[in-house]
Amino acid sequence: MNILNKYTNLVISGVLDYSSCENIISFNSENRKDYELYKTLISKFKNIKHSTFIKEKEVNRDNVVKKFYEAMYDQNNEDLFIFYFTGHGSLSENNEPGLLMSNGDIISKTELKNIIKQNYQNQTIILLGDFCYSGLLADIAIELNNDDLNVNAITSASSNLSTENWSYTQTLIDSFNGRSIIDKDNKGFINFMDVAKEVQNVMFNRERQKSDFFLQPDFANYNISNAKMEVIKNEGDIKYDEWYCSHEGIARVIGFKNNLVEVEYYHYNKYKFESLKESDLSPIQIADFSVGDHIDVNWEGEIHKAIIESVDRIFYKVSYIGWGSEWNEWITKHRIVGNEKIEILLDDIWYEGEILQKKDNQFFVRYNGYDTCYDEWINKSRIKFN
Repeated sequence: MNILNKYTNLVISGVLDYSSCENIISFNSENRKDYELYKTLISKFKNIKHSTFIKEKEVNRDNVVKKFYEAMYDQNNEDLFIFYFTGHGSLSENNEPGLLMSNGDIISKTELKNIIKQNYQNQTIILLGDFCYSGLLADIAIELNNDDLNVNAITSASSNLSTENWSYTQTLIDSFNGRSIIDKDNKGFINFMDVAKEVQNVMFNRERQKSDFFLQPDFANYNISNAKMEVIKNEGDIKYDEWYCSHEGIARVIGFKNNLVEVEYYHYNKYKFESLKESDLSPIQIADFSVGDHIDVNWEGEIHKAIIESVDRIFYKVSYIGWGSEWNEWITKHRIVGNEKIEILLDDIWYEGEILQKKDNQFFVRYNGYDTCYDEWINKSRIKFN
């Protein structure tokens, strides 16, 4: 069965205004992508029985629970329920991650799991989250599947803090609209597994953020859009759908035209497109930290001592010295701070910078005031120690 024809209920919720909460940052509400996602889903699913978009002060514990109940109680095993939340994630009083409501209340992972379980009507569920600690949704999906509930999840973050950009939600919108670059194997359609992989691709490369998903095999293969089949050819070293460092930060290659490379950037909630020469792009170099290494980490403007507990590609799971395990999180090199100031020679010019790592007579350095995608491994001959 085409999933777009299933009887579908939607609860889309977003909090950008946290002005009623003390010491909580609000987000820019201009061109909010949560509402755009809502309108996209409304246009794509053919048999929507119940839909609601709640925002700002409407997003409180009582109202969210009510909307869950209203959306789930009349469904059956042929139906689909979609829940989406964007805003802040936070830790509850018992140090459990949860969804931060507009008034400062938290719906914890356990509470949300119980809400779903108590209202379950044998329908298929997909949980979507664009917030810090949104990996809790994937944890819920795994745990409820162990109880034989059909629950799936695609999230923006794992146990880590989330960026304040709309990259995750934009990826959902692009997927349902059939953007061809998401159809990796050029099969002419996009399914939920393509969505999950694209989210990981975008968050990994553009946002330097570890994301999670859990999809049941049948659900993963549901098609959600058609995609234009494209054959992209290039003869140079720059590759289609790869990510590079440019004058404006991290750029994604989306095509080639007239001996130029077409790239895209994404700034907060908008795409920007440019045509560059291949020489304008350089590979992104990564650090090489190991389990047990001691590092300094930037946590919302404060520097904390940390130990690397686990490594997954460019991601490092860290524990903070003097803090409980509930604060453990996945980070990337861009939040690691060097403690040795230097000058770096590049193209006959000395730039101020810092050393992030030393290994085998090589130095992984960062240029002060420049995007972290310019971090690179160099030898001692290009360093002037202060």
